[in-house]
Amino acid sequence: MCNCYNCQVVHDEFIEMIEHSHEYPDVELKEKLEPYVYQQVKRSKKRLETIGECPNTEEYCELFHTDFMGLGVRAITDISSKTVIGCYLGSIEPSTNKSVDWKYSFAYAMNGYVVDGSDKKSMMSCVNHSRKPNVEVDYHIHMVDGQKQCHIVFITNQYISSGEELYIDYGKEYWDWASKCGYIEINMYDTNERPLKRQRKITEYFSR
Repeated sequence: MCNCYNCQVVHDEFIEMIEHSHEYPDVELKEKLEPYVYQQVKRSKKRLETIGECPNTEEYCELFHTDFMGLGVRAITDISSKTVIGCYLGSIEPSTNKSVDWKYSFAYAMNGYVVDGSDKKSMMSCVNHSRKPNVEVDYHIHMVDGQKQCHIVFITNQYISSGEELYIDYGKEYWDWASKCGYIEINMYDTNERPLKRQRKITEYFSR
């Protein structure tokens, strides 16, 4: 994750809110926290714990050129289910920043911010989409140079064999936005869409 001053300020605000969530009115938590994180906080009734440091992604994965979707990420060893394989790294930017490449922006743990992974500081920015993903996304608090930061982590949801490509589900909102911007003319969540047509459109999209 970016270690610049502005990014750390956002991290600090989030950490303060999480560690003292019981002191904040529910309406304020709901307004400021990313919906998934808000639900986590409400369910757990406790602060998120600090979980060590970012994993070394190179122990698990490598980049490769896929047949249809540009760069991708594949396992270089057998990986057990529930393994944290990496963090989505980048600078934290206001979601209103129009200079951010939305194709590589990932929702930060606080509303109004995204992690801009367009500089590809981590392999996780190259993990491709599937409606049947073998990797899920969560938020963990890590220590970086003695400071707490909230990182987007990628966690396997099943056993993955060496050589197998890794996938996450980009989500309906991502593809709705891609369609709205004219990048892809297909509903990725339309079960009536022919698989070959969907694959062709995906290939065209990732070839841009």
